[in-house]
Amino acid sequence: MLGICLTALPLSFIGDQVLLLLLLVAILSGYLAFAGWREAVRPRSSYAWADRTASIIMIVAAATMLAWGALALVRGKSGGIVLLLFGVIGMLLAVNDLRRIAHPAVGADRIAVHMTRMMGAMIAVITAFLVVNVRFSPSWVIWIAPTMVLTPLIALWSKRVRAAAAP
Repeated sequence: MLGICLTALPLSFIGDQVLLLLLLVAILSGYLAFAGWREAVRPRSSYAWADRTASIIMIVAAATMLAWGALALVRGKSGGIVLLLFGVIGMLLAVNDLRRIAHPAVGADRIAVHMTRMMGAMIAVITAFLVVNVRFSPSWVIWIAPTMVLTPLIALWSKRVRAAAAP
């Protein structure tokens, strides 16, 4: 995921709007993988500055997605739906992660947060694979299908993890 994010940055300077979209999606997927990894190693590490920085970068990227998505919809482009959905997801998770820096999750909550972020990164990989390899009209359906199908399953799994550890 780090390689994907690092290669997306120079590609975005070409100036094509599609590449800017891919950069924003790469930031989202990279953030999910980073946040999930940090949740796993946080008990042994106290680099809160890295967590804050990553969350702030994600918030800026999410705000960009939201603005660009709204503009696209106003212009009649259905692809704005993708940006709005990913922007909302990125914003909610990054704001939640910023709040948790002062009060980190522990026990089953930590496992559930780790799992949620890592599975979100997996959704990003599945989405990228489908976008490149499947032709479907309208194209935005391919972009959001993995999120719509897998997010409820992740939410259920996370709920079960938390419930199993409850007293």
